[in-house]
Order: sequence, then structure tokens, then C-alpha cells
Amino acid sequence: MDEPAANLDPGNTRLVEEILAAVQIEERMIIILVTHDMFQAKRLAQITLFLAGGELVESGPTERLFASPANARTRVFISGELI
Repeated sequence: MDEPAANLDPGNTRLVEEILAAVQIEERMIIILVTHDMFQAKRLAQITLFLAGGELVESGPTERLFASPANARTRVFISGELI
């Protein structure tokens, strides 16, 4: 899915996220979601892939990637700096 909640207000974003989570559980489905919203990735993803400049920079379990990224570019991006 390519940014399924883009341009939605917070209430509708929450609704979309709840629907996606329910479908994933009920259908035992892997959902691939593209987002620029780091907070959404943290809420929804079990595994996160960080891409920059068309290159896969880092991937791993979402909690680990956000808590202690191994790559300097990932750390910079997560800290809020522009890369």
C-alpha cells in the first residue's frame, strides 16, 4: 500500500490503521506499506526498511531500528535531521 492514510485527518488515519491491523490479523496477511510518517511506521510495522536516495539503508525489527539504528544515515533521519 502506498501511503494509505496520506492527507487524512487524525481520526480517519486511526480508522485506516485499525482496519489494516484487523485485516492483517484476521487474514494472517503480510501487508507492505510505504509511508513517510515515521510515527505511523512505529505504530504499525513489525519490520521496517529505511530507504534513502533509492537505496536500502537499513532494515530490521521496527522497535530495534528506531531504538538503536545501526546505520548513521538512519540515526540522522530518526533524529529529525534532513538527509
